[in-house]
Amino acid sequence: MKKLFLILLITLGIGVAYAGKNYKVTVTYELINTYISEKTYQTLGEKSVGTESNTFNVYAETPDEAEEKAKSQCFTTCSTSNVYQGKELYGGETCNVYQSRRILTARAQ
Repeated sequence: MKKLFLILLITLGIGVAYAGKNYKVTVTYELINTYISEKTYQTLGEKSVGTESNTFNVYAETPDEAEEKAKSQCFTTCSTSNVYQGKELYGGETCNVYQSRRILTARAQ
């Protein structure tokens, strides 16, 4: 009977020790336009064109772990790379414009 009670206590203790919770994490990322020369195909420059945010619900044990998981999730879902935006003048030259995103912050609530 003592062994059964001890096994029950250990099982409950392990369950409580590893209990996580749901966190709501807001990930903010920067939109960056890259200007590539239509003639030479060289990158002429980059320009930040603002920020956007996405919110994720993440199950984790700590807020830090939740933030890392949300960044990882955002990297695959909201970090599109080099999406063609059209043509623009940059430094007096016609350029193809591509937009990418860079994760800035993640805040767990």
